[in-house]
Amino acid sequence: MNRQASNVGRHHAAIGRIVHFKLRITTRSGLHIGAGKNQGLSGSDLPVIRDAEGCAMIPGSSLRGVLRAGIESLCVGLGQASYPEHRNTRERGDGPRGSYDLETFHELWEELDLVERLFGVASGASYGSRVQFSDLMSVDPSQCRLEIRDGVAIDRETRTVRGAGKFDKEVVQAGAVFEGRIRMLNPSDVEIGLIAQSLWMLDEGFLLLGGKKARGLGWVAVSVASLVDQTARDILAGLPPSDSKAFTSVTETFDLHLTKLREAFASTSERM
Repeated sequence: MNRQASNVGRHHAAIGRIVHFKLRITTRSGLHIGAGKNQGLSGSDLPVIRDAEGCAMIPGSSLRGVLRAGIESLCVGLGQASYPEHRNTRERGDGPRGSYDLETFHELWEELDLVERLFGVASGASYGSRVQFSDLMSVDPSQCRLEIRDGVAIDRETRTVRGAGKFDKEVVQAGAVFEGRIRMLNPSDVEIGLIAQSLWMLDEGFLLLGGKKARGLGWVAVSVASLVDQTARDILAGLPPSDSKAFTSVTETFDLHLTKLREAFASTSERM
């Protein structure tokens, strides 16, 4: 099967290929992914979000958000995607998930850019995401230490502390390790490369995770396990995935897919 072309115009209803892999994130600096104003989770004004056991965690939605925003900005800068505000005002009629014939689906598919095809789009033609992110849980809760940091709100005009402007926030210390999983439905090799590129950007510090980034938080290291790639026939046969427990760099695991992404971008640029 041609895996590169296997997802062209593929509907969500058809499983042709499922790819997933384990992901490890290690904090290089403090990390703050907030749970909102103090909900009784801790003595801090701004606590971090926790799992059911009370340990800090990284929600899959937080990771997804920073990766989509980062790769979307890169694609827009390279002319591979439209600006979000232009995308939201496009007229498309019914979305690819509606009930209509496959010919109409393929016509609508052609209007989606690379980021929309993978991450989905809610406006205009509604199309669901084909990439899912699990929550990332602490590998060793005893090593996932929290600290309280003080902060003040400064009035920009007077350059003095605002009334009742002092607050504190909870921060996960550097060295905490979290693990989760990313899953993709019917991805092309280029789309896998898109995810790999965004993870590399996070690892290299082009993207930062969580809040309070202007205060030095959100720097993380990223490593991944080998790719588990299964077809519908593999799943039907009940073949167990060869799930590796060894974590390596993003570039080592996804070298082929990153190359495919660069080649695709280069060929598109030549035609522009």
